Amino acid sequence: MKGSGTGYLVKTGIKSIWHNKLMSLASIAVLSACLMILGVAALFSVNMGEALAYVESQNEIVVFIAEEATDEERVDLEALVAGTGNIESYQYISKEDALKETKEEFGPDSALLDGLEEDNPLPASYRIKLQNLDYMYDTVSTFQNAPGVETVSYPQDVAETIVSLKNMVSIFGIAIIAVFVAVSLVIISNTIRLTVFARRREINIMKYVGATNGFIRLPFVVEGMFIGLLAALIAYFAVWGGYQGIMNMIMGTTSQFLQSMADSLIPFGEIWYWVLAGFALTGMGTGALGSVLSIRKHLKV
Repeated sequence: MKGSGTGYLVKTGIKSIWHNKLMSLASIAVLSACLMILGVAALFSVNMGEALAYVESQNEIVVFIAEEATDEERVDLEALVAGTGNIESYQYISKEDALKETKEEFGPDSALLDGLEEDNPLPASYRIKLQNLDYMYDTVSTFQNAPGVETVSYPQDVAETIVSLKNMVSIFGIAIIAVFVAVSLVIISNTIRLTVFARRREINIMKYVGATNGFIRLPFVVEGMFIGLLAALIAYFAVWGGYQGIMNMIMGTTSQFLQSMADSLIPFGEIWYWVLAGFALTGMGTGALGSVLSIRKHLKV
């Protein structure tokens, strides 16, 4: 197809939006709403994953060394800690350090622990931060079965909750995306279908005189893609403003927990191009697909 012919068909598609402006505006508004909800769901899923990763990094397991452990067992245990996978970092806490920390926790009542230096009942230990709580039980079992270990303390309930939340967020994100892509397809299809219905005789005549399916389909595809692009831009700026507003609100709070959580959230400036590209591709792709589905039966002459 020559460039002039393509230009004509593109202009025809854009003019169709103006001729059906009320339905086009309705389609843009509804598709924008769908894209905004889809974008919010996607950003929520991504940031929830980051927040959970932050919470996950605050949890640790503690490997307590048995009092009767031999020097050889202690050396082997340190080598095991250093060589085990799924460990982000670890710290050795001696009996003396454990007693000192316990006194600090007691605060004004630390005098109750005076005299324990000579007969310290607290065991030495390794405090270990894990890379991934999904494999926590495998890591814990590795140390539980190691010689020289008295016991292993780990946040079982917290770990199970975090893993469950991560799975729920993933499922929620996929479900939301699937639902709103389907809704958007229906809306775009209905809009294009009106234009196709109004021009059905023209389409049939073009088919009879030998016009190719691509020649007939292009204006409708352009119309759907342009509607999708406009909806994507509206959704992008709306989500951008809302995201920045929420970030500013969280950063302005006096809650240290919320502020620490906000530090784990992704600044919009780092992901704006991904969000814009995602909206544009989703909007234009949905518009093009909806157009193809709407005109398909009219091309069967």
